[in-house]
Amino acid sequence: MGFPSSQSRGFAVAAWTAALVAAGLAVLDIALRIGDFVADGQLTMVAAVWLSVLVLIAFLGLAITVRWVLLNWSRLSKRVEAQVDERYKALIEESKDFFIVVGRDQEIVYMSPSATAVFTASIPSSQTDLVDVVVAEDREALAGLLAEPTIGHTIVAVTLTEEYGDEIVELQANHQLDNPNVEGVVLTGRVVTAAKRLEHRLAEMALKDELTKLPNRWAFTAGLKDSLARAKRDETGTLLILIDLAGFKGVNDTLGHDVGDQLLRRIAGRLTVACRSGELLARLGSDEFAIVAEGVNNADQASALARRLMDEVRRPLTIDGQVLTISAGIGVALTHGGVDADEFLQQADIALYDSKSKGQSNIVLFRQEMADLRLAETRLVHEIDSALAKGEFFLAYQPLVSLDTGECVAFEALMRWKSPVLGDVGPITFIPVAERTGRIVEMGRWALRESCSMLRQWRDLVPQQDLKMSVNASMVQLHDPALSET
Repeated sequence: MGFPSSQSRGFAVAAWTAALVAAGLAVLDIALRIGDFVADGQLTMVAAVWLSVLVLIAFLGLAITVRWVLLNWSRLSKRVEAQVDERYKALIEESKDFFIVVGRDQEIVYMSPSATAVFTASIPSSQTDLVDVVVAEDREALAGLLAEPTIGHTIVAVTLTEEYGDEIVELQANHQLDNPNVEGVVLTGRVVTAAKRLEHRLAEMALKDELTKLPNRWAFTAGLKDSLARAKRDETGTLLILIDLAGFKGVNDTLGHDVGDQLLRRIAGRLTVACRSGELLARLGSDEFAIVAEGVNNADQASALARRLMDEVRRPLTIDGQVLTISAGIGVALTHGGVDADEFLQQADIALYDSKSKGQSNIVLFRQEMADLRLAETRLVHEIDSALAKGEFFLAYQPLVSLDTGECVAFEALMRWKSPVLGDVGPITFIPVAERTGRIVEMGRWALRESCSMLRQWRDLVPQQDLKMSVNASMVQLHDPALSET
């Protein structure tokens, strides 16, 4: 059993004092009532002494009580303050966030234990400028945060130097320079290295081609828009070049995709070296690259750059012991303003289409009539699809007559088209378009079936004659694996 606490002792003293005073007052009252303490209308000596003792005891008890209250109030306040300090200390030490107090001259005044754990190198407090522990490119942002008189609204991400941990931290500032208990800027921080690096990686993946590390289509389109805006402002020309590698699919099919990937990386490297400073190079698709150059004002400059790029692509290269020579089709568009990025890309694409239609290793500069022809061809393709669906094509049979006997010995089937929209369309118009777009395969299958059916009918009518039928076939159709089954 322990000793009573000071609080218990204080209560006991107060209680005994009150009891003694009450008892004395009670005795005095009784004595006065029976007249023992009064003589001739005045208090006797005994009554006066007794009353003085009671007053003294009352004052003594009151003094002891007041002293106890004041003493224990101070102790209680210190105990509460200590508990609060311990609680805040525990919160600071156990928090995943860290705290740094920076003085007026940006020197480090205080670092929480969690902050010390973040920095791999020890920082001598009050001797190191906080700005010096972050990488050079982030120092201006940190200095601005320390100088900004706002509380908790601005968040700055900075990277520590390699010496101090190479971590990425986010900081918020609470300016307490005018607070005499702090006299500094309180920085609350947390390590966000993993999240920021993942964010950077995702951003890089969104903007760059994974294989070649070049900008992808999205990034290139954004850069093209910026180039066109600058060209319009500065009244200069902008050049756009599209490069399509010829035979790339064949490399993949015969040598494998690994060789194909190496080929693309090598070509990307060559084009990067060939491009001048300020020119934007990107990979738009499987085997298609694009370059935009500013300050190109005439066709001669455009052609010279396109030829330089073509030479780089066509130089032989060796991959896994295989010597490869790649050709390319190049479409070029040049503008001095007045077109947006989508239209500009469409112009270069039309030129590239024309280049590929002429064979390998061609450079074609866009002209407006190409767009008109492309539009007309697009409409013609639509009408061809409609004609195939509605059966508008028909065969005209040209007889072949023997000069010796005067008898018909064979027929040549000729495809004709009478369109309700376009009228009579000659084969010289629709056959090349059908070949370029692949429609000729379906048209050829129909022509073979139709002509063979007609030949059987004629042979049934004149069985004594060995009639024959010739049908023209496109080179595209000869590559159709189902041709023998038609």
